[in-house]
Amino acid sequence: MFNLRSVLFGIFSKIKINLIGQIFITEIISLLSLPFINFKVLFRKNPQLIFISISFILYLFIQIFVDLINNTSEVDCYRGWAMIVFSLISTIYYTYLGSYKKNFFVSLLIGVFFIGLILGETTLKAESDNFFKVRFLPFLNPLVLILSHSFFRKKKYNRTIVLFFVFAFICLLLNARSNGVIFLIAGILIYVKIKNISISFLTLLKASVFCYGIYVIYINNVIDGNIKGSTSKQISLLSNPYNPFELLYYGRIDSAVLLEAIGDKPLLGHGSWAKDEDNKYARIQARLSGKEFLDYHIVGYVRAHSIVLGIWAYAGFFGFLIMLIMFFKLYKVFYKIFKQPLIPPLFPVLLIVAVQMLWHLFYSPIGHLRISFPLFASLIIVEYNKINKIK
Repeated sequence: MFNLRSVLFGIFSKIKINLIGQIFITEIISLLSLPFINFKVLFRKNPQLIFISISFILYLFIQIFVDLINNTSEVDCYRGWAMIVFSLISTIYYTYLGSYKKNFFVSLLIGVFFIGLILGETTLKAESDNFFKVRFLPFLNPLVLILSHSFFRKKKYNRTIVLFFVFAFICLLLNARSNGVIFLIAGILIYVKIKNISISFLTLLKASVFCYGIYVIYINNVIDGNIKGSTSKQISLLSNPYNPFELLYYGRIDSAVLLEAIGDKPLLGHGSWAKDEDNKYARIQARLSGKEFLDYHIVGYVRAHSIVLGIWAYAGFFGFLIMLIMFFKLYKVFYKIFKQPLIPPLFPVLLIVAVQMLWHLFYSPIGHLRISFPLFASLIIVEYNKINKIK
C-alpha cells in the first residue's frame, strides 16, 4: 500500500531549516540525489520533463538578466533564483520517484497527513481566527485524498463525489473558503467524468447555477453570523455580497496591486522580490482594501500573491510568457488524462492538485511555484505516461 521512505519524504516536504535562507529538507535530498539519476532514461520515460526543464532554465536566465538591469540586491537575487532552481530540482526528483517508486504519491500523502496531524501548518503563517484552516486542513486535506484514492481503487466512485462535496461544505462553513471551492469543483469534475457527461454550454450552465446556489448559501450564513473569520470579514467591504466576482476582487486585492506594478514595468519587470520604493504599492493596497494604514507585512516589497502575475512583475513579460506556455502545455496533458476512458486510481488526487494549482496560478503567493508545483507537474507527467504505457 505504501513505501516507508516515501512517507518520510512526505513528512520532510513540510519541514524547513535555516541554511542560507529557509529550505525544505526534501529540497536538500533532491539536490543531493541529482548525481545518481540517469537523466537519459528519465527523460526518455517522461519526455514532458524536457520541456519543463528548458522552460525553467530560460526563465532563470531571464530573471538573472532582469535582476542585473534592475540592480537587484544580492540577497533578493539569491532568494529569487533559489525559488526557480529548487522548483525545477524538486520537479525532476518528484518525477523520478513517481516513475520508479511504487505508490510514491500515496505514500507522500500519508507522510503529509502525519506531519499535518502533529504540527499543523508549517509552511505558511495564518491569522489566529483561521484555526480550522491552520490546524485541521494540513492533515484533513491529505486524509480526504487518501480516502478518495482508496475508493477509486475499489471503483466506488460515488463515494468520492459525496466525500468531496461534504468536505467542501465543511470547509465553507468553517472559514476555509478557497479550499472548499477547490474540492467542490473537483467533485463536479469527477461527476462529469464518471457519468460520461459531454462538456457543453448546457453542462457549464447547470454547473454554474449549482455553484452559485452554494455561494448564496455561504453568503447568507456569513450575513447571519454563522460563519466568522478573516475571510468572512471581507463580505462587509462588498456593495453587493451576492456578486462572487466582487468578492473575488476584494479577497485577492494583491492581484490587482500586481497589475499596477506590471503596468509600471511591463517588459523587464522589477526584479526578484521587487522592492516597493516609497511604499507605493503598499499604499495602493491599503486604499483598495479600505484601510487608512499600511500593514507591516505589505511594506517594503511588491507582494507577488499570484504565480503568473508575480512572475510578470518580477521577471517581465518574457519570463511570464515562457511560464504561461509551460503551464498551458501541462494542463493540455492533464486534459488528455481527463478525456481518456481509463480511470486511474489517483484520478481524484490529480483533479484536486490540478484545480488547486489553477487557483495558485492567479491567487496564491509566488512561493507556491516551489511548494506546490513539483507535485502538480510530476503527478501529471507520471500518470499520463503510465496510462500511455498501459495502452
